[in-house]
Amino acid sequence: MDFDEVLELACQLPRNDRFRLIQTLIKFSAQEEAESPDSPPLDIQYIIERINKNQPASYKSLANFIKSMFQFKGGVKDEAIDSLIQEIVDKKIIKINGTKITYPNTPPRAVAGNQKNQKPTNKPDQSNRWTPKKIVVEDAR
Repeated sequence: MDFDEVLELACQLPRNDRFRLIQTLIKFSAQEEAESPDSPPLDIQYIIERINKNQPASYKSLANFIKSMFQFKGGVKDEAIDSLIQEIVDKKIIKINGTKITYPNTPPRAVAGNQKNQKPTNKPDQSNRWTPKKIVVEDAR
């Protein structure tokens, strides 16, 4: 069966079935691409940059974060994610303490209520704000 025969048969399908066929073909080709031995290696530097920006706090959230980065590129197997995380630990980008992750080489992110890490705003200081005074008008009869 060649492409033209498949195309002719696909055009005869109802609209919803054509969409299901498209989704199935995309999923199949993504799986095939992920399993192929000549698939491009994962760019560890790109992953490190994204992790430093997002800074997931737990091992599970880090694994999900890496998995979501590649969900439209064929996906990544769990074993590959574990080896990527181990490589990042070996490069001393992150430290894993139980299930928690720390980032020793990056400054801490701003946390609500932490005045040291908050960005300055262009709003005037509320304590020096000008307020109008009441004007008392006396009755001049």
